[in-house]
Amino acid sequence: MITYKKLSLATTAVCLLALSACSSMVSKPVDEAKRDTSGSFDGRWKIAMLDAPEKQNIQNWVFTCPNMSGELNLQVSNGQARLRLNNQNHTAFVDSRGQMRFEIPLKGVARESAQSFESITKGQRTMIIQGTLGGKSSSGLVTYGVAQFGNNGCSTRAKFLKS
Repeated sequence: MITYKKLSLATTAVCLLALSACSSMVSKPVDEAKRDTSGSFDGRWKIAMLDAPEKQNIQNWVFTCPNMSGELNLQVSNGQARLRLNNQNHTAFVDSRGQMRFEIPLKGVARESAQSFESITKGQRTMIIQGTLGGKSSSGLVTYGVAQFGNNGCSTRAKFLKS
């Protein structure tokens, strides 16, 4: 359920500070030509998603988010990361710094709640898994993004653990 509300300037500032603290943001998928071929990140990884607040503010909207905690399995070979989600295989590439980003289209669309003052006109959803494998901060972010909001949406932090 997503509700449009007017937020105060203070609330907006807090939201922006929280987003800027996410050093694991990867702005776009890694090009295949830039993938790491050293083998440094090869192997099996677990993506451990932490629980996140149920209510999350995106622009002037309040998202009611599901429990996002859980695990996904990731296999990296020669800089190519693969995971299986909803009975489908998905691929992304890992660069020499260990950064990667999956953009996985989801079925269904996001809708506004009955209490909303505005409508969602571009409700297509995308699951974005982004972050850095290895190093000091083997972490990232998992987002159920909505097209109308630049694929921002319900987000939770994640840790990448090598098996």
